[in-house]
Amino acid sequence: MEKQQPPEIKQCEKRPKIYMCKIPCSDDRECQANNICCSTFCGNICMNVL
Repeated sequence: MEKQQPPEIKQCEKRPKIYMCKIPCSDDRECQANNICCSTFCGNICMNVL
């Protein structure tokens, strides 16, 4: 059974560094300031928007 992606999780604009894949998220609120939860090849991760 595969998990459904919530609609607010967008594809990340930048390619993540491999170490970032160790910090999964399901919501922007789980991320630090200036970070959003976005979708990558390794799942949803927090990525800096600056």
